[in-house]
This record gives sequence, C-alpha cells and structure tokens, in this order.
Amino acid sequence: MIQTIVPRAEENGHMAFRLGSFSDLDQRTVDAFVRRLYEDNGNLSLKQLMNGLERKIILSVLTRTKGHKRRTAKILGLKPTTLSEKAKRFCIQAEFK
Repeated sequence: MIQTIVPRAEENGHMAFRLGSFSDLDQRTVDAFVRRLYEDNGNLSLKQLMNGLERKIILSVLTRTKGHKRRTAKILGLKPTTLSEKAKRFCIQAEFK
C-alpha cells in the first residue's frame, strides 16, 4: 500500500507526522505527476518518477528531523538500515545523527 506523510501538531518541540493512505494525496498532486509523465514523451518512466518522489520525501523528513536517522526511519516506516541503503542509492549526503 502506498502511504503519504501528513504533518500534524508538534510533539516535544518537533514536528510530528502520521502516515496516511494514498487517497490522502491531493488530486492536483496526482495530476501533476501524470502531466509530468505525459509531457516527457516516454523519456521518464513511472519508476524514475516514483524514485524522484521517494528521494524528495526522504530529504523532506530528514530536514524536518534535523538529520535524525532513527526518527526519520520511524516516520517513514523503515528500518534505519533500509533508510541508509536508500540514502546511498539516492545519493543523499546527509549528516545522520
């Protein structure tokens, strides 16, 4: 199941997130992805687009957690080792705590 990250109230001075279902995505966001695929005339695959989206989500959560690896992994529903593997694959050069 594809999940989205939805910000909610701060907890202990940190922005907290909850995972929502794919249906929580704004239709304009989905339309923007479809338009990007359509306008690229087949040069961009769905996999490439999704990898780009995944990279941006990881970077966004890392920024909000100030680079805290375990907190980022927990928010994303990943093991810290999986997050590290994805960071390496997506060339994310973050200073993890």
